[in-house]
Amino acid sequence: MADAVIGMHRSLFDRWSDRAYRAVPRPHALASRNGRPPVRSVLVLRKGNNPTYSYYFEARLKALAPLPYQSRCIDSESPEGIDPAGLFVIICRYIKPAQLRWLERHRSELAGVALFIDDDIAALLTGTEAVWHYRLYLASMTLLPLRRLNRLLTHVWASTPALKEALAAGGRPVSLLPPAPDTAEHLPLSARSSKEPVSVAFHATGVHGREHRFLVPIAQRVVARHPNVRFDILAQGDDRKLWLSAGLPEHQLRIVPLMRWPEYHRHSRETGADIFAVPLMDNRENAARADTKRIDCARLGAAAIFSDSPAYSSRRHQDEIHIGNDPDIWVETLLDLADNPQRREKAAQATRDVVAAMADDLRFPDLDLSPSSPR
Repeated sequence: MADAVIGMHRSLFDRWSDRAYRAVPRPHALASRNGRPPVRSVLVLRKGNNPTYSYYFEARLKALAPLPYQSRCIDSESPEGIDPAGLFVIICRYIKPAQLRWLERHRSELAGVALFIDDDIAALLTGTEAVWHYRLYLASMTLLPLRRLNRLLTHVWASTPALKEALAAGGRPVSLLPPAPDTAEHLPLSARSSKEPVSVAFHATGVHGREHRFLVPIAQRVVARHPNVRFDILAQGDDRKLWLSAGLPEHQLRIVPLMRWPEYHRHSRETGADIFAVPLMDNRENAARADTKRIDCARLGAAAIFSDSPAYSSRRHQDEIHIGNDPDIWVETLLDLADNPQRREKAAQATRDVVAAMADDLRFPDLDLSPSSPR
């Protein structure tokens, strides 16, 4: 009886969530591109230093040379003083009122305005993983400006085919802009010592509570059978409490608080890991995710264990490790890798090869630009 009641409530929530998901406004590029001036320069509007800018734009912008480009932080840097004539503006996820007003004032002079999105915002807003204050933040940063922004957009870019499909519902024009990292910036700074414990890293933000809950009992079983394995976890809030309450021996668990992008980038390159756990549960929030965890893995110098999911299937390398979300399989795979450095190196090299291949195409979709050869 209790199971039936729970199932009924879940079914009601799922139906509500589906309706709410479809009702969330989406960006659309309906502004005509006819009569636009040719592109003379490029401006990226970004929120601070962040991984999205690093993974998708840094290498592409360098490849534009000799076409001039610059980036401005929406929190602290105004576009005032930039020549708008022939300027192509790329909005990296978010925009604030000051930049929006500037775009509106100069819309007739601009070569175009593109919005890049790498998360299914509607799924995060209507799902169960994101905490309430993050949902409010997302709504204020993405939905509030949307009506005015849609009058300016000439391009909408999505990070994955699944996200492109979600944003293109109703016939909206959306193009694909996959990750293309500067590979030199995402390599480990030093090799790990064989004298250290075997490090299993798991790095996930606050919207990955299900992945934390999946991995904790797996970690309990692994450390009980292998005294030389240590789990290195980035977590805060309830996720941190979950790990602290798991009863793992103190020397086999290290918890590091979440940090800003520049600190995390440096920390991961300097600290490294032997194994990188990349579980991904099956839900709407994860359905449109890109495979950027591969880039984190390359920076750590680690062998990754990926959930067998669409996010990591498109570029799958035969020497990578992709397994289903079966706890028994995860336990045995982790134990095998812990005792097999040759297999770890083979898997790590496979992911490095995939990340290197990401930079093969540095073009911006639907733009009359001529980037230099990939490097």
